[in-house]
Amino acid sequence: MNTPWNHALFPTLLSLWVGSFLFFSACSMSTSDKPPLPDTTFARVLVDLHLLSARSSQADSLPASTDSLFTYHGIQREEFDATLRYYTRHPKHFSTLYNGVIDTLKALSERNWERASAPSDVSDSLRQRRQKNARE
Repeated sequence: MNTPWNHALFPTLLSLWVGSFLFFSACSMSTSDKPPLPDTTFARVLVDLHLLSARSSQADSLPASTDSLFTYHGIQREEFDATLRYYTRHPKHFSTLYNGVIDTLKALSERNWERASAPSDVSDSLRQRRQKNARE
């Protein structure tokens, strides 16, 4: 299945961003055992960054703002950058975490596809059936 270039653009930019942090932070590496942000928070931010990128690639959407995304998650850009630097030094951990991000995005995509492909009357009939069963 071929994907349009704009769907491949964000993962490419993210990879370049991670690579640049690895290159530029080589001299200032700390030996911390834990990333500054918890894995779950960092993974949610990465998922949301992908979704934000996908929305901004649509012609009728508003421009994306990563600052508002960081504010939404209650983190600072510096924390995100420091966590990204941590994972550049721990690529196996990043690979595991990022596989979870990919799985989440696939699940969201499949759920949206199922919702879009279902006939519009199915949801109403299912809702009516559930209401009828609840009364009985």
